[in-house]
Amino acid sequence: MAEKSTTTIVSVSDRLGITTCNVREAKDFVKLCLKTGDVPCLVGSTGIGKTQLMRQVAKEMDGLLLPLFLAHREREDVIGIPFPSKDTPTYRFLIEETIYNVLNHKGQVIIFLDEFNRADAPVLNSAFTMIEDRVYGSVNLPPNIGIVTCMNPSEEGYLVNGCEQDHAFRRRLCFTHVVADHLTWVEYATNEGKFDEDVIAFIRAKPMFLDGEAERLAAKVGPNPAAWEKVSRTVTLLKGQKGSFRKASETPGLRNKIAGHVGVPAMVQFMEYALRSETERVYPEDFLSAHSEDAIKSLKMTVAKNKNDIIAEAVNGIALLIITRTPPVKEVVNKLARIYKVLPPDMVRSLSQNLHKLGCSVDKTAYVVELSRAVSEHPECQDALREMYDAVEGVKAEIAGGARHR
Repeated sequence: MAEKSTTTIVSVSDRLGITTCNVREAKDFVKLCLKTGDVPCLVGSTGIGKTQLMRQVAKEMDGLLLPLFLAHREREDVIGIPFPSKDTPTYRFLIEETIYNVLNHKGQVIIFLDEFNRADAPVLNSAFTMIEDRVYGSVNLPPNIGIVTCMNPSEEGYLVNGCEQDHAFRRRLCFTHVVADHLTWVEYATNEGKFDEDVIAFIRAKPMFLDGEAERLAAKVGPNPAAWEKVSRTVTLLKGQKGSFRKASETPGLRNKIAGHVGVPAMVQFMEYALRSETERVYPEDFLSAHSEDAIKSLKMTVAKNKNDIIAEAVNGIALLIITRTPPVKEVVNKLARIYKVLPPDMVRSLSQNLHKLGCSVDKTAYVVELSRAVSEHPECQDALREMYDAVEGVKAEIAGGARHR
């Protein structure tokens, strides 16, 4: 499942009555729409990776991508420039030679109408004609040419035209909501993207910093997948010059530049994390994978050293990972039993509360209820929770006793 960790993400899908998916799932959605001759519309925040997604789709389909950023286009860029015919009292449309050559390509071609709901009315109407009549200027679009659109959510403060509220537009498009999924991002960043290893490690450890919706809603600079790509380029360049991140971190202006891409909170967290040793790095997905044995051992050592900040990171990341991926409950409860056994009582409580809070906030209540039932029936989980409750009651008793002796 894709990451849906905030109320706005839920409201987007609820308002349009559509599903939410991650980038990998969106690629399959687009390909299927193109095969059936329909026009998909990807709804997603800026920087989420929609344009990169379309480049990957075109590459995998061995096709050409023609991106048209409608917010930066004039009507003539979409419909062409009218000019009179020589021998008849009619006119035709003149289009750019590069575009004409692409449209006459014999293989798969994808016209990508980006920032669909940020276009001016004349441009939007021309795009509507392209979708409805399948024409570009005077060129009739053959079957090998598909059209894909994308737009930003109206809820997040973008300067948008609200065209998705028009039923005429809605019925001609097939919508899905694309959100950031940190495991999909890590897979891309590690392989095709070849991002800096410290940037990848940071998002693995703190997936909540991949995409900062709270910052978008507050009109602040915040993290998103595209911004982390820029941070990665910067760090890679400086590491090549300095030899290590520790030396690169002393570069004047580096903190300002990273904050300019992802905001101050994400910058502070990234700098602190990237300066850690490998032994102090904990990756939440390892606890639910084939590497769980090593992850448990590492967590046990971290608990022994009283590294509460690192333990809290692991707890937050594990809860987020479980709720966004919703793996089989039977598998999760066995992993939780082992994690609970290692964690201090207060962190057991934190993990349990985070699972419930996140699950309810993104409409995964049914999954949380099923998981809670499984936990209540698992002896080792119950032992850990009982110890946690005893610790909480002990603290309450101490507080009450202290109050009586004042």
